[in-house]
Amino acid sequence: MRLRELYESINLFENYNGKVNKLKRDFPEDVAAIDQHAQWAITHLKKNQAILWFLTIIEAGLTRNQEALENLLPPAWLNDPTIFDSLESLKYSLSHWLGTELAANKRIIDAVNAIRPGASVPAVIASLGTAEELINQDNQLARENQKSIEIMEGDHPILQVPGTGRTWWHLPYNRHAPESTFMDHCGTCQFSGNNLLSLRNAIPRPELTFEWSPETKELYQTKGPKNSKPNKQYYPDIVTLLLSDIVNGIASESWFPGTDFSLFDLPEKMLNEIVAAKPKLIYDQIEKYPIDFLRAPKSVLANENFRSVAFDVSPGLEALVSETGELNNSDDAWEQAIQSNEDLIIYAPETIQNYKQRVGVHVGKKPSLLNYANAKVRNDFEILKYAIAHNRDHAIFDYISKFHKQYKELVNHAFETGNNWDLDEFDRKYIDLHVCTLAVAKSSYPEDLLSTIEFENYLDSKDLDKLVDQAVAVNPHIVSRISEQFLTFDRLKSAASIQGDAIDPSEMDSSLDELVDQKQLYELAVIAVRTSPFLIHEFVNRYSFSDEEVLNMCISAVSTRSLTSSTMQDLIEHRFFRSGIPTYKVASTAIKNGASLAYITPISDGEDMPVEAGYVTAEQYQKLAKLSIKIDGYNLKSVNDEFKTYELSKEAISNNVTAVNFINRELLTTEELDELWTLAHGAR
Repeated sequence: MRLRELYESINLFENYNGKVNKLKRDFPEDVAAIDQHAQWAITHLKKNQAILWFLTIIEAGLTRNQEALENLLPPAWLNDPTIFDSLESLKYSLSHWLGTELAANKRIIDAVNAIRPGASVPAVIASLGTAEELINQDNQLARENQKSIEIMEGDHPILQVPGTGRTWWHLPYNRHAPESTFMDHCGTCQFSGNNLLSLRNAIPRPELTFEWSPETKELYQTKGPKNSKPNKQYYPDIVTLLLSDIVNGIASESWFPGTDFSLFDLPEKMLNEIVAAKPKLIYDQIEKYPIDFLRAPKSVLANENFRSVAFDVSPGLEALVSETGELNNSDDAWEQAIQSNEDLIIYAPETIQNYKQRVGVHVGKKPSLLNYANAKVRNDFEILKYAIAHNRDHAIFDYISKFHKQYKELVNHAFETGNNWDLDEFDRKYIDLHVCTLAVAKSSYPEDLLSTIEFENYLDSKDLDKLVDQAVAVNPHIVSRISEQFLTFDRLKSAASIQGDAIDPSEMDSSLDELVDQKQLYELAVIAVRTSPFLIHEFVNRYSFSDEEVLNMCISAVSTRSLTSSTMQDLIEHRFFRSGIPTYKVASTAIKNGASLAYITPISDGEDMPVEAGYVTAEQYQKLAKLSIKIDGYNLKSVNDEFKTYELSKEAISNNVTAVNFINRELLTTEELDELWTLAHGAR
């Protein structure tokens, strides 16, 4: 069943209750799971169309409708044998928007209301992500117009920092909307049960936001505005927090840890305070982001216990740090480190061989590494292009910011690589005529994709016409696979002129019969055989052409120099010709374009001309021989011996001295032989 048929069938039910009941009847062993997931959809998605979308995914998974699953789910989820693990992943992703204060925002509500059965999971996620981006823009405006932050119930100061005028506040929430608005980040903890710590000035306005576990007293995310790394002006505030009883450790899990505060950001004096008072924090920091260990001062690098943890967490670092704490940043040392731990490539200096290509290829295989890379790597256009080209699970865009200044070009590149990206994996604003053209040209099912583009209104009718024309220009072979509603005589001509076998009659017999008349068919054949000469056989065997038309087709087939001599030679063999087609006209054209006389047979005067192709009169053969050796004297080799006269041999040697090796001595006098030999050696 096709995807469209699948969700059309859903509409036969009056509401989602009917759908749920049918699923439970068809799959009695999964009743409990169906009830659980359906109830989640009803509670969080609320609108019938969005709930039906969720149920569509359940049905596709339970029925193992492969085509529907491929259209609905990210590739990485397709191996789930029951669909329920994938649904848990989907619910977890959606909970970022639907399980927090964001769910009450009109932009999120509108995005949910726009969900329709048949929409892919990546498209829905992208739509919600876009809505959140707009919310962040709203928050930015609100922050600019607000001097102090709203104090929510339970928010309270817990640690005043001496000398800075700032105070750490405990925000007893997993998500804090006012903090999000002011700081221009999500304001949400990565893990349930965690709260936020906010460093605020006297106004008060927040300046840093840390995720913190009240239970374990561990820090998770440690960010500045817009998820940036905290500025050094806040180091005294951070050290005060770290040395207090509020913090007992640093958790290894974090979102984009490369933008978190790191202990190794601190100047040596401050870091030594931590080493002396809470060495456990150093161990935690190394485990969280081991590459930062390389930024530690020599006194820390020389500590055997710290080095042991670093080398255990990230094999390969031992190639870069000596026992005495000396750093070796040479390219050779980095190559050795990368050989031990290929993930270290994202931290390597740009001077290593093929730096950008190697980083990009490895990131393409492990996109999550972008979470740990520095901003320069994450935003490098060339690195990201390599990563996209080598990414097979289509996860790379989950780690590329939509605010990248060349994001649209990266989307284009994804489709240029031909890695079977789907249009609905991206926000519609990035899908234009160029992207659609690439997608259709590289698709294994261009007809279905064209229909989808038309049905989903990705393009207007004018651009849809352009799309088909451009897709044919990029991949002429799609004319044999797209529906007849997109086929026109002009498009067939365009495809034939680029690559003749795009309209191979053995593949397009019925389409050609319905779309073109006899005159147009002949015109297409003449065009097609110019680049695919062996189609003559198909055209002549399947359709009725006059001898003159077949002759013109043969001449067209041998009238391009882009073909090899051997290919053109084959064309003048009799098996490619119909009886009655004059060989001379075809052969003369072929010889002008590089063919030889090897398969041309002269008929002696007085003999009847055979009806088979490949024969010419003696007079015609003489003309062909002169034409051939005029182009290259070496062609004397292919001339029939009885025609290798003194005059012809002399002209051949004048053009190419090697022709002396192919003369017919029996036709020549001693004086003529001497003269030709002298001509050949004199020419040398």
